[in-house]
Amino acid sequence: MPPSWSRPAGSTGRWTLDNGWLCRADAAAVPVLTEADFRRLPLPAPTAATQPATGDVLVNMPLVLTVDPAPATLTTTLLGRTVEVQATPTSWTWAFGDGTAPLTTTSPGHTWPHADVTHTFTTAGPATVRCTTTWTGRYRVAGTSTWLDVQGTATTSADLPTRTVVERTAHLTG
Repeated sequence: MPPSWSRPAGSTGRWTLDNGWLCRADAAAVPVLTEADFRRLPLPAPTAATQPATGDVLVNMPLVLTVDPAPATLTTTLLGRTVEVQATPTSWTWAFGDGTAPLTTTSPGHTWPHADVTHTFTTAGPATVRCTTTWTGRYRVAGTSTWLDVQGTATTSADLPTRTVVERTAHLTG
């Protein structure tokens, strides 16, 4: 925007500079969606599932794990401007509650027979599996076409229903 000058009405005195040049990019500066802002958004909890879906889980047999990898689209307001946010899941961490180390993967998992994310329990007892999704994001001011990356990540978690891990023994009968 061009500078503006003024002088008192009816005056023949000196002109005064009210404001200097203003770049249009400055006038329409995009607000920054910080990592803290991103983490405050209502990102969805993971929608995770197992195969078998219900019933007991067998000791020494793989439990197949899957999670919905769909991105989330949200809208928020920053500094009075509507901002569109696209959150994309980039990794999943599975905790099994059985003393084993968590499993982190970039695959959402696939159902049997193409299972690529599994866990094998080695002892009987109750087990609650927790899935934590790590999200990355990008954002833009509504109505514009330029996407900017969010610096940082956010996570959401969900527990699957507690299952019973059991040991079964085969018996031959005649």
